[in-house]
Amino acid sequence: MRLPELEFLDDKAGKPLGIDRHIGRRPIAAFGNSDGDLEMLEWTTSGPGARLGVLVHHDDAERGWLVVSIKSDWKTIFPAPR
Repeated sequence: MRLPELEFLDDKAGKPLGIDRHIGRRPIAAFGNSDGDLEMLEWTTSGPGARLGVLVHHDDAERGWLVVSIKSDWKTIFPAPR
């Protein structure tokens, strides 16, 4: 039964709570587009193993699509084990 009340606020510190509640684990990658996503990115990237956190700030003059290619845009995806 769902009650007519706010379960959690899906912003700032509430983002990790919502993610954990819905998928039940820490993700290996997270993408955000506002400062309200910082806690989600910190929580995601603080887990063990290879992790990815991306924050996209919309500071361009016009909104357009940016295509990011792992093959062309990154020289190293995961660093070599030490």
